[in-house]
Amino acid sequence: MLLGAAVIFAALCYPLFSMLQAAGHAGDTVAVMLCGAAVKLLCNLLLIPRLGLSGIALSTGCCYAVILLLALHRFHLRTGIRLHLLRMSAGLIFGGILCASAAFSAYLHMQRILPQRLALICSVGIGGAVYLIPALVSGLHPREMRKKTAEPV
Repeated sequence: MLLGAAVIFAALCYPLFSMLQAAGHAGDTVAVMLCGAAVKLLCNLLLIPRLGLSGIALSTGCCYAVILLLALHRFHLRTGIRLHLLRMSAGLIFGGILCASAAFSAYLHMQRILPQRLALICSVGIGGAVYLIPALVSGLHPREMRKKTAEPV
């Protein structure tokens, strides 16, 4: 469960690395990753003796959070473009919360009347449909997102 948060940071880092490399600054990605590795090592040394395996997961989250922040800073310095991650992801996060809530609620109700596997499949479908509604209403199409989130400074 703790690694789930780290996946969010990692998923945001890799496209940012691709953008840095496409802008001709591939060396920056290596420097950022080295800083992240140093944070991971330090957090491992501090957290593993106290928290065990949970310390490993937390240190991974810290590592990727630092990598994301440093990569955003480097990208802004090198290109002059400020990426607004909160603006880009607010609608997606809201849709994800609605999706999870709808799927969980549907599963609780459907498991009473349907076999478990069928209830699970139906609830996943309902969650997916609910996720699409805010995405379509808020206009989170890839072309629109690019226009809204990347502003030259």
